[in-house]
Amino acid sequence: MKIANNEIDRYIKNIANEKIAGAVVFGKDISVIKSRFNAISKKIVTDMTDQFLVCDLSKERLSKDKACLADEFYAYSMFGGRKLIMIKDADAAASAALKELLKDREAVKKSDNFILVQAGDLDAGNALRKLAQVNDLLAALPCYEDTDAITKKLIEQQLKRHGLEYSYDLVAKLFGLLGKNRQIIANEIEKLAVYLGGQNITIEAVDRAIRSQSETAFEEFTNSFAANNFKKSVENIDSLLRNGFEPVMAVRFLSNYIQKLYYAKMMIDSKGCSFDEAVKLQRLFFKAEASFKKQLRGVDLATVANWLLEIQKLEIALKSGVSSSNSLLFFEFLKKTLD
Repeated sequence: MKIANNEIDRYIKNIANEKIAGAVVFGKDISVIKSRFNAISKKIVTDMTDQFLVCDLSKERLSKDKACLADEFYAYSMFGGRKLIMIKDADAAASAALKELLKDREAVKKSDNFILVQAGDLDAGNALRKLAQVNDLLAALPCYEDTDAITKKLIEQQLKRHGLEYSYDLVAKLFGLLGKNRQIIANEIEKLAVYLGGQNITIEAVDRAIRSQSETAFEEFTNSFAANNFKKSVENIDSLLRNGFEPVMAVRFLSNYIQKLYYAKMMIDSKGCSFDEAVKLQRLFFKAEASFKKQLRGVDLATVANWLLEIQKLEIALKSGVSSSNSLLFFEFLKKTLD
């Protein structure tokens, strides 16, 4: 059963009362997937540490024992209560097990337990996605990147949750700092509330208390790349992707920085500009100047030009979806340019 994108959050609020056996959460936006997966979990089971009510089925177990999903779904908790069966990073084995379970509709309807499946970006022909969309005992919940309006609404909701009054300018400021990652928004506004300690929230307080996590993470990746550190660059981008940061944003942040290196190097080599003047013209944040100067001294113009070309190819590949793995695309890019 396909749930329209603009109805999903409302649907999740009442999902515990829906007459379904489970839900499949999937899509391109990891941040939204995780947020909705966690929200549904808490609607089904209030205590996620209760081992009698929460079962985490691994891909390995599903591939070895196709009947384990049915065993868990029909099992009663020792002390009663609705049981949550979670399948994270679902693959073909999970799809096959779920399809087999749903063959006996009448038996499935008699169980009050709930199956929650987390998947990645499933194309229209994917078996798991098709199963969730056509079967009325499942909810198919696609997760796309939030619009600016939705993200700002989420920021407002988080501020209200912590009893913080806000203005349009304040929400816009937080939006610019935090981006669209739902988990980052929730975490950073919670930290902000603790920092304020009951005081009124102001833009100045936001500036003091919050520095964008994404900006910091992207800077680490960029600096590792510009320093020609292949191993560290791989670690940085892997951390970014696992924490839900948008891959295209990482590419653009990197591209902007490498362009500054290119222009500075070109001005020195081709226009006779002094080193310090070339750096000054890039308008860098003062804390970034030292590393920029070091990187500028250690690289030649041809190398930087090649980096920009490969960065452009990487962005095109990410947007075109030529690979199901963003991590693999980044690894291949880094290996080609740095290793």
